[in-house]
Amino acid sequence: MNTLVNISVDPQLFNFTHPSWDTFVVIFFATGVIVYSFFANRERLAVMLLATYSAIAIMTATPLLSGYIAQLPVGGTLPYRLAIFLGLFLILFVLFSYNMSLRSDMGQSLVQAVFLSVLQVGLFLSIVLSYLPQDIFSTQFVKSFFIDDLPRSLWMIAPVSAMLVMHKRAQTPGTQT
Repeated sequence: MNTLVNISVDPQLFNFTHPSWDTFVVIFFATGVIVYSFFANRERLAVMLLATYSAIAIMTATPLLSGYIAQLPVGGTLPYRLAIFLGLFLILFVLFSYNMSLRSDMGQSLVQAVFLSVLQVGLFLSIVLSYLPQDIFSTQFVKSFFIDDLPRSLWMIAPVSAMLVMHKRAQTPGTQT
């Protein structure tokens, strides 16, 4: 029987005497979710998602950037791709933050904030980790949870889907938005 996701936790992941990249990714994910869920409101989450999706779209669909990256030496594209993505993300985040007025129709519950934070931090980590060489990860955990095709696709779809579901549940019958 085939399974879509096969996640097994390697004991090496929790070896804090000799931490691996996998350990740092898990710690960053957990810390990012906790901190982000307490400090970000719905508007900030929406702006951050918009900036993330816009930056990844510009990275993959802009011929000028693709051409520039293709001209770089084979081993030298990683720092440039990562720097371009992070730079685009920061620029778009600042632009969207100051130039957009988003209203929040979603509830203000802590559960929703934590859930959306998990999805947002997971999406961001999935994108950033996809630019890193996969051989730096010592266990299969990070690859099967963030980098492989199915998890990356789910991380890309899940935040928008969750916001749509939360938006629909927040609407009351008879109101139109």
